Amino acid sequence: MIIKTPAFNSRVNTLRKLSIILSLLFLVPAYLFAEESGIRDRLKEQSRIYRQQGMELQKRDDYSGANMFYQKAVELDPGYAAVYNDLGVMSEAEGFIDRAEQFYLMALKLDPKYLSPYSNLALIYEEKRDLPRAGFYWKKRWELGLESDPWTNKAKSRFFDLMLVAPAIKQAYIDEETLRLNKDAAAYLKIKKEEEKLDYQKFLKSANNLYRSGDYNKALEEVNKAQEISNSAEVIELRRSIIKKIAEKEKNLKIKEMEEHFKKGVTYYQYDNPQVAQEEFNKIKALATSPQKR
Repeated sequence: MIIKTPAFNSRVNTLRKLSIILSLLFLVPAYLFAEESGIRDRLKEQSRIYRQQGMELQKRDDYSGANMFYQKAVELDPGYAAVYNDLGVMSEAEGFIDRAEQFYLMALKLDPKYLSPYSNLALIYEEKRDLPRAGFYWKKRWELGLESDPWTNKAKSRFFDLMLVAPAIKQAYIDEETLRLNKDAAAYLKIKKEEEKLDYQKFLKSANNLYRSGDYNKALEEVNKAQEISNSAEVIELRRSIIKKIAEKEKNLKIKEMEEHFKKGVTYYQYDNPQVAQEEFNKIKALATSPQKR
């Protein structure tokens, strides 16, 4: 029996307090994470508000004010790819082409699926007469875009126009398409090989089951299908066994048929009908000399 002295009660209360404190300590990281996540969401939301304000000022040709809001947007959300594209557009409008190029490249680095920088870069490189790079970005814009998007069709058209005047683009496209077709062919052959492997196993299993059940003719059909895929030793051996069983079965049937004709021939002789009896014996002779089926 535990005697609850004042000192004992004091220790119990201390332990209870420590337990509560430890529980709170475990809750703190989760609270801080939730709070941090909430702050990030609010910053992103404000970043999008700044971008919208920048776009409104850009429409009024207030480039200085637009730039200010775009800068604020990326300060709050450094991973906001669309704003870097906006900064690129603004830089182009102000005549800073190289700076615009860097903004577009940053936008793609942050989000390779964001489409606008591809066409913007393609236009810059056309302006710089760097046609291979222009072709590269037009092609990417065409490949990533939706068919219903007018810019997708424009990108495709520009790419093929550049192919006509830039042999390097044409050769690069031919090399890429050749590589793609080779990969497609290799993938197709791999799939076909896997399908054939499954078919081979299916036909072989079916042939074995039919062989064990005594249905030798159907077993031969299935093993022939397997042999068309792979003339393996396993198939050859099973086919040989099946043919042997078919031959034995045909032989037994032929012997039985010959016995029936013999009995009939003897019976006809006994009833003084030698002509019909001879016909039955001739049938036996025909069966004896007929080739065996394979």
